[in-house]
Amino acid sequence: MTKEKIDREEAAKVRIFIWLMFMGAIMITMIIAQHLHSDEMVHKFKSPSFSGIGTSAHYLTIENQQFNRKQALKAEIKALQDEIERDKEFISQLSLSVYILHISNIHNIQVKRTLKTCIFPSTGIYLKIYIHM
Repeated sequence: MTKEKIDREEAAKVRIFIWLMFMGAIMITMIIAQHLHSDEMVHKFKSPSFSGIGTSAHYLTIENQQFNRKQALKAEIKALQDEIERDKEFISQLSLSVYILHISNIHNIQVKRTLKTCIFPSTGIYLKIYIHM
């Protein structure tokens, strides 16, 4: 075999390979094309206000949400008013207890002075007396 003959055989093999690849690609394209179907693209509105489907339920849902928001705001306002009332009552009780504590401290101081003068009339001895009440 000569070199030209070998080159011709190689070229023939390459042409056959290219032809088989081309035919295979055409067959695969035909098989895939059989499964492809196109359809009209239709836009459907999701909002019931535009499409009209379920519009009354949509409006009822909106009304229900508005009603629930109003009720939640009323409940929050009521809770804040109750908290303000509790704070006012606490402050009044606190000021009363501070006043009573102050009066009792003044009374205790006067009792201590009286006891001190009764026990140690004029000796000049200063002694701290702790009275627990």
